[in-house]
Amino acid sequence: MGPEPDSPRRMPREQFVAHLTTIMMGVIVGTAEALGIAVDPDQPIHDAVPNNPAVR
Repeated sequence: MGPEPDSPRRMPREQFVAHLTTIMMGVIVGTAEALGIAVDPDQPIHDAVPNNPAVR
């Protein structure tokens, strides 16, 4: 993940994806919590949040 396409990677791709996923889940869960929405992080996002037909 350097500035040049040929530069050596400083972190393996799998580790980078895992790190980025952790950050993204923190943002999603934190935002949901701030809005008073409970999210089950062990479920896919479309199943983790209850459907509210009034909000469409």
